[in-house]
Amino acid sequence: VRAASGMPRSWAIVTGAGSGIGAALTHRLLAAGVSVVAVGRRQSALDRTATAAPTAKAASLLTLAADIASADGQEAVCSAVPVDAELRFLIHNAAVGDPSPVGGKMDVDAFRYALEVNVVAPLALTQALLPRLSAAGSGGGRVLHLGTGVAHAVQPGTGTYGISKLAFHRLYQQLSVDLQGAGVWVGSARPGVVPTEGMIDHVAKANELGLPHAEYFNRLFAEGGDGMQDVQVVAEFLWLLLTVCPAEEFGAQEWSVNQATAWWSGSDKAHL
Repeated sequence: VRAASGMPRSWAIVTGAGSGIGAALTHRLLAAGVSVVAVGRRQSALDRTATAAPTAKAASLLTLAADIASADGQEAVCSAVPVDAELRFLIHNAAVGDPSPVGGKMDVDAFRYALEVNVVAPLALTQALLPRLSAAGSGGGRVLHLGTGVAHAVQPGTGTYGISKLAFHRLYQQLSVDLQGAGVWVGSARPGVVPTEGMIDHVAKANELGLPHAEYFNRLFAEGGDGMQDVQVVAEFLWLLLTVCPAEEFGAQEWSVNQATAWWSGSDKAHL
């Protein structure tokens, strides 16, 4: 664990914070004065997140290199926020799952690990941190799942990621129902296609396997346009969802950044 100075009261935990959406949301939270435990598997990537972080008034950044699929990693995450601090947000952003066809080629061990990271770890962390989230002020703590359309659209070669993320979506729904009245609100948002390190790696592997969805992403990356989302826009939308969206609406649907940007802009927050 590596820490910056200062210990304000309000904290967030962001998994998968070493790059992409996790890093951008970490920066957005820090800029607003919320302290963050940035969790990832690679300390080198977390160091880059820390180096690029804005200078924020009163906010602290803790980087924690941990594998959330392990009991030790989960314990480290749960112990990272100072005991006298308020844990306000838990963001489940980390996810794994390389493309591969199921028919005799999909690695069962890799599939099992994806379930551990994408489904079991979010459940375990939410359960363990529930008392602290329940004690948060300002209307209670919020848990945010980062979803994906792949969970609901079956495509060749997307079994590991798609199946585990569909289970992750069902977990959000179950938690949203079961935690009603506990002072914790659980929501989900699909960020759309963002050219992050993880997405680029996925497309490269899909190209190697000749999977049909690779061509769509190749064209999208080449042409850009409305199908692509800027990571900073996504981070801003998630911040508004966490802080402005009324509690009773937060978990009532899975939010889509692609749909939201049709009527939302950085200067127009009334819709939330």
